[in-house]
Amino acid sequence: MFHRGRATSLVVLLLLQVLLISVESDSVIHEFGSVDDEIQRIELQPDPDSIRGVSPIKMGNTEIAFRQPGADTVIGSLSTTGWDYTTVLSSEFTEIREDLYIVALESGVDPWEARLALDALSDVKVRTMIPPTGFLLQGASHALQSTSSVEGVIASTEVPVGLVVDEPLRSFVDTAAPDEEVRILITGWRDIDGIPQLSSELQDHQYSITSVDAEEIRPWGDGRVEATVSVNAIPFLAHNPAVAWISFPPQWEIHNDRSKTHMRISDAANYFISDLNGSGVKVAVADSGIDQDHGDMNGRISYVESLTWGDSSTEDRHSGHGTHVACTVLGDGSRGGYAGVAPQADLYFQAMEDDSTGQFSGASVDYMLRTAYNDDVQIHTNSWGSQGDHGRYTTSAADVDSRTSQYDQFWSYDGFTVLYSAGNDGSTGLTPPATAKNSIAVANHHNRGGSAPDTIAQSSSKGPTDDGRIKPDLAAPGTWVRSCLSQDAQDTGGNSWKSTWYIEYSGTSMASPNAAGAASLVYEYLTEVAGRPSPQGALIKALLVLGAEDMGSRDIPNNNEGWGRINLANSLIPGSDTGVFVDDRTTLRSGGSATYEFNLTRSGSPLKVVLAWSDYQGSSSSNSQLRNDLNLEVTAPDGTTSYLGNAFQSGRSAPGGSADNKNNLEVVLVDSAVAGVWQVRISDVYHGGGRADQPFALAVRGVNVNDLRSDPIVILPDVTYSSEVPQVGEQIEINVPIMNQGSGTAVDLVVDAGIQRVGTAGTDLGRQTIGLGPGQTRIVSWMWTPQSEGDVTLQIIIDPDGAIEEADEDNNIANIPLVISAPGIRLDSTVLTRSVTSADQASTTWDLRLKNTALLPTNATIESGDPIRDHDGQSFNWFRSFNRTVIPLQGSESTDVSFTLVHPNPEPGTYRIPLTGVDEDNSLTFPLDLQLIVPILPDVQTQTTSSQISLHPVENTSFEIILTNRGNGPQGYDLRIDAPQSWHMGFDDLGSTIGASGGSSGTMAIDESITVRMTAVPPYSMISAGTVLQATVTVTSQVDPSESWTLNLPMVVAPFDRLDARLDTQVGVLAKDASIPLQYTITNTGNREVTITPDAEDRPSGWSISNNLESFTLGVGEEEIYGVGLVGNGFATSGLFNLLFRTSDGYEISASAQLTVEEDISGSIAFSSILLADGTLGSDTMDVGPVSSGEPGFRLEWLVTNDGSTAWSGTYSLDVPPEWSYSCIDPGSLSAGVSDYLTCSVVIPDSVTAGSIPAIGAMVSAENMNLLDIVSIRVASVESVDITTLTEIDTMEIGSTTSLEFEIMNDGNVPIQHRVVVTSEDGWSVVILDDPAIDLNPGSSQRIDVEVTPTSRGSSTILVQVLGPEDVMIGSIEVNVYSERSSVEPTQGGSGVIILGVGIILIGILVAAVMVLLRKDRSSPQPTTVKARVGFSGTLPPPPTTSKPAVTLPKVSCWACSQIIEAENRRACPDCGARYHAVGGCEYADIATCRRCGADSISFMEEGHAL
Repeated sequence: MFHRGRATSLVVLLLLQVLLISVESDSVIHEFGSVDDEIQRIELQPDPDSIRGVSPIKMGNTEIAFRQPGADTVIGSLSTTGWDYTTVLSSEFTEIREDLYIVALESGVDPWEARLALDALSDVKVRTMIPPTGFLLQGASHALQSTSSVEGVIASTEVPVGLVVDEPLRSFVDTAAPDEEVRILITGWRDIDGIPQLSSELQDHQYSITSVDAEEIRPWGDGRVEATVSVNAIPFLAHNPAVAWISFPPQWEIHNDRSKTHMRISDAANYFISDLNGSGVKVAVADSGIDQDHGDMNGRISYVESLTWGDSSTEDRHSGHGTHVACTVLGDGSRGGYAGVAPQADLYFQAMEDDSTGQFSGASVDYMLRTAYNDDVQIHTNSWGSQGDHGRYTTSAADVDSRTSQYDQFWSYDGFTVLYSAGNDGSTGLTPPATAKNSIAVANHHNRGGSAPDTIAQSSSKGPTDDGRIKPDLAAPGTWVRSCLSQDAQDTGGNSWKSTWYIEYSGTSMASPNAAGAASLVYEYLTEVAGRPSPQGALIKALLVLGAEDMGSRDIPNNNEGWGRINLANSLIPGSDTGVFVDDRTTLRSGGSATYEFNLTRSGSPLKVVLAWSDYQGSSSSNSQLRNDLNLEVTAPDGTTSYLGNAFQSGRSAPGGSADNKNNLEVVLVDSAVAGVWQVRISDVYHGGGRADQPFALAVRGVNVNDLRSDPIVILPDVTYSSEVPQVGEQIEINVPIMNQGSGTAVDLVVDAGIQRVGTAGTDLGRQTIGLGPGQTRIVSWMWTPQSEGDVTLQIIIDPDGAIEEADEDNNIANIPLVISAPGIRLDSTVLTRSVTSADQASTTWDLRLKNTALLPTNATIESGDPIRDHDGQSFNWFRSFNRTVIPLQGSESTDVSFTLVHPNPEPGTYRIPLTGVDEDNSLTFPLDLQLIVPILPDVQTQTTSSQISLHPVENTSFEIILTNRGNGPQGYDLRIDAPQSWHMGFDDLGSTIGASGGSSGTMAIDESITVRMTAVPPYSMISAGTVLQATVTVTSQVDPSESWTLNLPMVVAPFDRLDARLDTQVGVLAKDASIPLQYTITNTGNREVTITPDAEDRPSGWSISNNLESFTLGVGEEEIYGVGLVGNGFATSGLFNLLFRTSDGYEISASAQLTVEEDISGSIAFSSILLADGTLGSDTMDVGPVSSGEPGFRLEWLVTNDGSTAWSGTYSLDVPPEWSYSCIDPGSLSAGVSDYLTCSVVIPDSVTAGSIPAIGAMVSAENMNLLDIVSIRVASVESVDITTLTEIDTMEIGSTTSLEFEIMNDGNVPIQHRVVVTSEDGWSVVILDDPAIDLNPGSSQRIDVEVTPTSRGSSTILVQVLGPEDVMIGSIEVNVYSERSSVEPTQGGSGVIILGVGIILIGILVAAVMVLLRKDRSSPQPTTVKARVGFSGTLPPPPTTSKPAVTLPKVSCWACSQIIEAENRRACPDCGARYHAVGGCEYADIATCRRCGADSISFMEEGHAL
């Protein structure tokens, strides 16, 4: 009978559509104007029998499923024809990893038997199954080769290293620079429980994933490390035998849809009202952070932990996502707003958000789930996922499956339900870890609006997974969900509605906690109403799917909603004539099957059957993830119509089809089931996972579903006898309780009893007939008088004739051993076995009962032997004692005796202690063995290394304790540190991340000690010096979590001096004799009162302090206005004035003021050198001779000197005649006393008159300073002509004369008088018709005519040259011509023509002679006029040959004595330019270091006034 201290009538709070998600505590008018007065409230009485347990009627065998032999990995496939790559790999990833091997099994081979055979091989380990029939093996090379001999292995192959490297990382390696650094996650191989391991043993050698050459490496949960490595190291790392997988670290993001344009919010929500409220259920939420002070979760937050490396805060400072999610699950609406689904559940929170960035990070999923389960969490919900990897099965998804498959082993664990939001990426797909097989992936349907609840949000991520599994599993309200607003949230711009305490968000982030609340109520209903303790997570999942409703059109299962939206009423309380039957206490092994029968008493009603199981984890290396393949088959009463799991059409099951070999959740839904007995059969058809037993959960719902058969059994523990020690001749009454655990009534049930004795026919005690209703128990009694002593068996047979059809026919016979005594004694104990409960327990005592079994008095003694350890037979001579050993007993008298065993810290094991009771009068003995169980007993010793820890108030403080295992065996301990308020304290190297507040010691040997290092992170606010604090370290045994020890760590905040000094005065440009007041604000930002002494020694020369610098005192947080006066002495210099403020402990801070003194700039420029193109170098422009015009020109250089006391930046240029070109490299800015060169390249145009002496001026301008230096050069003579042809001739005729005309131009810079020579290379006749002598001024030109008569056929060249004295060629041109025969052939009348031609030639010669005479009478050609120059127009005389004038250095002040340096010689600091008197020039002249910059005086340079 169910009761919780309440009235038996309970009112059940369940959501008809899923739950009450945003139910306001009072009627509240929404912004849209509607009122929540239309909410329909439906009361139901919970029925403890509404969910009933059921057991298989038959356990049998099944055939192994036929599969095509092979192994499909993410990079390639193995088949009977060999290995084929399906992915192109670069050469470094195709290298063979010698410790890995893949084998494939023949079709029909039992994979479990093959796995056992492979595991039995020496030096071989099965790492994972690779479907359809393969296994990934690791081992020594020779051992892997031998696997082909294992029966059933049909193919095998070596493995490339690319198999263990994730595809995105491989692509990155292929394109990145080899030395580029990248952050990676390295995962080790998982053990049989699915927990990744840091190391792996191979051929007696231990390999570790931490053996990596990395810039930075840190733990990331068990068996993983995050490391920064170079790209070229990754292929080498993939060869490490300890490495199972290398990938980028997952980047988490919250699943909160940012699109916030909403429809009108619906007014009504249908829900049930009940006392179901989540009480007694602990829900873990992993999310951004939590506002613990909100009020809607007061008193129900059991634990909060930060999982973010380097961020100990658990506050919810960004969007408030975590607070909203947690309240959606279990907020109670006490702030006057919106209650969650399970408002009395307890919260276990894991904070994942980095406050500084708002990004999600943290520990591994394995760590999150394992620590939560170890803290008695039943439901774990997560509203976040990977930023990529859509649809993929990652190591994080494998973490989910490894934890849930282990915790659903009901014989050792209590079950665990894990939920993940599907994501908000629409058709792009689900994000891991929602792709895990065993978790519940939740889609998002509208919570309000006209289309609610049958509309899936467009952004809700769609399935399937990459290997084709149905995801998401279910849908829950996620759009427009109102829940708690974190009061610390600073970025809530994505909301669609907000009040002071509540906010509205949308996304699968909101759907997952709603589903988690529903799961909490299912858990509470199962454990408290239905009386089913520790339900599997698979059963919670199966029940949610059992009640789920198809959304919209009939199309489940689909990639949008999975199996539909959650409806708890259908799951838990289906109706008055509808039954729900569940089983989560049955397991199957490979090839096994379980059969159930259900009797439907009325036709035309739906029958829904859901099978779910937490499958063994898959692998990122394989393409398919199902490891243990169970099949669901439902057969109709006709025995021929059968329905297979997930064989659906139009949202309902269809007969026939194929068995599902992808999913670990299978459903049969028959819309209109006929009356009769339906058979449900579950078969393990392919078992490739790492455990022999596969538990499963079955949930069945249908109208009038009932197994009406009775199932009577004997309740063995409750069988009693009237005599405690039955004796010979004594009549005894035997009382046997019979209970009907079935659902039908057993009418006229016959129960037979008898006594069986070895070697005899036995005694029949007779039959009795009773009637038993469902659940009824009756006592059946028999009388019997023993006739002889010894061991007998009481046998009870129910329904010996098989007259009643029972649910289980195999539990009808009970055999109960019984000892019949004769005269003698009997030694017994109510507790034969005792356990040592603590490591310091030194003795154990048993209470014994000694009885005289005879009716006559006797004397008895009792003795004991040495304890014997069972597992090795070793005996121990421990001290043993009885409170008495000689005991007289009357007939049938009993007496109590105590026995004490002293055991000095025994090793773990089971010890047997033989006792013997002796009947001294009758020489009879009675042996009795006691048992002492010594488990691994935890005990620790904690020791601090300091009596009081001094905490720095600003910086992190490291401290440590010594932890010693004082237990009786090797074991580990979990540690947790609870920091003082506002502080964070965490473990340096024991946690899953650096700085985690929880950690593990690892396995410690007996008496082993480890140093536990911790770091304290101070709060943002300053804590006063001397504040006394206390942290607590809690150590919990891993073998017995109920055992824990606490160590209080006294702490005190250390004094810390810190000041803030600010100059408040704006300082401009100062006169050298200025007086200036400087005002400073000094603030004490340390944690104690301080006395401050100012120090003004660090100041530029020439400045003095005009007031006294007095000390002053400042309290914590106080500020002081402090003034200092400065006075210049007329020679004050620019520089930095540093005013120091120093505390008594030596802390000091300076506030700087830049003093800028008005300065007159000064400089000089002096010519340095000239460089000609031929390499001639001179210091005087006229000494190097004439300078040629034209390219490449010549180079001039001036020395520019800053001979002032302040730096200046100049503008540099040359003043040259027009059409000249130049380019310069200038010094730019010059510091005081610095010289540098102005270097210019100059090109003179050819038109400049030879012999002229143009001037070039170098100019420097800076502020009000202008510098000029002028040099002159002599222009060299250049003779040059340009000859061009003015006649275009294509072809000449042999013997015919052709005239050519040429133009000769003087393009030099001097007049020329030369001659023209014209020749032909082939000896053709060439005649110059004009005077061959030319006389040209620069720029003038002259034409000449030439007659050419070809004498031969073909090409020829006419060469025209201008030759100077000694035939030096001044210029030339070549003209290519071509000649051919005349087209007119000579005839017989040709003599006349010849005569005519000769006449013409004579006339031509005469004309030419006349022309020559005429040309001689012409005047000389006129020169072309040259443009006049501008700028420096005159011709300058050569520069003086005297030395350059001296540069006088300006007078400056000594930085030592602040007086003007009048002496001709002085010293200068080369580092900062400060000047000092020469040694002996003033009383401070022999200083050791520069007063301005601190440079050693040894480096000082000697300087004179004249340079």
